[in-house]
Amino acid sequence: MKLKITIFILFNFSILFSQNEWNFGYIGQFTTSPRDISIDKEGNVLVGGYHLGADRTNFLLNVNIENGDSLNNAICKSGVLCDMRNDILHVATSNDGETFVAGNLSRGEADYVAKLKNTESLDVDWIRDDLLAQEIHDIDELIAIPDGVIIIARLSDFRHTLIKFDFSGNIIWTKQINVTPISAPLDESMLISLPDNSIVIWYKNGDRHFMSRITSDGQTIWEEQVNSGIVSLTVNNAGEIISVESAQRFDPPFLIKKYSIETGTAITLSTDCQAKGARKIISNQNGELFVGGTYRDATTNEDGLELTKLDSEGNFIWRETFLEPSYEDAFKDMAVSKSGQVVILSTRSYPDVFNQRDASLISVNGNKTSTSTKSIEQRKAANIFPNPVNNEITVEFFDGFFDSGYQIFDIHGQLIQKGDLEFQKQEIDISVFNSGVYFIRIINENGRFQTQKLIKT
Repeated sequence: MKLKITIFILFNFSILFSQNEWNFGYIGQFTTSPRDISIDKEGNVLVGGYHLGADRTNFLLNVNIENGDSLNNAICKSGVLCDMRNDILHVATSNDGETFVAGNLSRGEADYVAKLKNTESLDVDWIRDDLLAQEIHDIDELIAIPDGVIIIARLSDFRHTLIKFDFSGNIIWTKQINVTPISAPLDESMLISLPDNSIVIWYKNGDRHFMSRITSDGQTIWEEQVNSGIVSLTVNNAGEIISVESAQRFDPPFLIKKYSIETGTAITLSTDCQAKGARKIISNQNGELFVGGTYRDATTNEDGLELTKLDSEGNFIWRETFLEPSYEDAFKDMAVSKSGQVVILSTRSYPDVFNQRDASLISVNGNKTSTSTKSIEQRKAANIFPNPVNNEITVEFFDGFFDSGYQIFDIHGQLIQKGDLEFQKQEIDISVFNSGVYFIRIINENGRFQTQKLIKT
């Protein structure tokens, strides 16, 4: 198979990546549709997507943030896989540095999986563009594991299946995903890989949500029906499965949970991570967590981007927001590099111009311990002490938070006590509680809230 390549430079790259604050740079204006982001072991940020219009050309953006590269110096490649009407929808990199892409051929008539020779061009080592003959349509997910690459795809009879390819492009195994009725398509799905080469799949089938762990040779270890509010999954540095979820799925407050890799059972780390619009959770090499998403600014009524940093136990560290006037910002994806830089991919709409948009990359220093504008203490509504506690806790408010209420949850997220807080300093009796971990949430009539973990002795 011959691969035709067209290379060009987008001259509207304008702003450098920053180690210290939010900064954005354009991937392309008006007709750019970025779809996926990955960071390889060398620190190259890879963004795959396509340019809209008659040509429907692919692009793969490659910029190295570890070397301090700017978007000004990044070359955005536009290429063709077989013809001028293809889409790059998924990008994945392995621990050894191999890069894989997947997407549609001829605007959805068929799908492909390919391994790139390098990230400097769209030349390929191999391409599997014969998937239609095997009744494989609509690739929903793509991940790389140490001994291959795995996709979730829809078959011609609407069933969904997992397919594993080796690094030479050969299909090693396929595994049908169990749904009811048998021909029902999946509404949504997610894939993550664990350090032992097994994978975890989450999928939504109607009102039911499932999670299962599968070995690298396709054997199911466990499958559980899980909470319907899961938004995103990640794996931390200890190989544990971490989720961000909410009772209303995409509305705050957002919980942080940890799922056992042995059984799939969950415990709650935090009942409110203080994010306002979670869409994805990722973990750095230290096990710290980042929740990214889109939120609605209460003052301007415009959409903006946010990033919330948590420690490895789900405790709040800081929250940063980015709102550009006159634009609507939509979170697409994010990834974190080995050095701790968090890179967010977003699209930006122009409300006054029909169907006009561009795309941006935003780099945030994930290593900082506080925000550049407000300290952690300034964001708190009250001091809650002592902690650990035996019989009574004291809630002492700062200003602007009087006439509040409180809720106390157990480690499983169940509400076990609530009440009113009418004074600047007030005690709460928890002497009847068993020893263990609890969470207290303070919330006022305007919806502002603060959550803190309690250790009951």
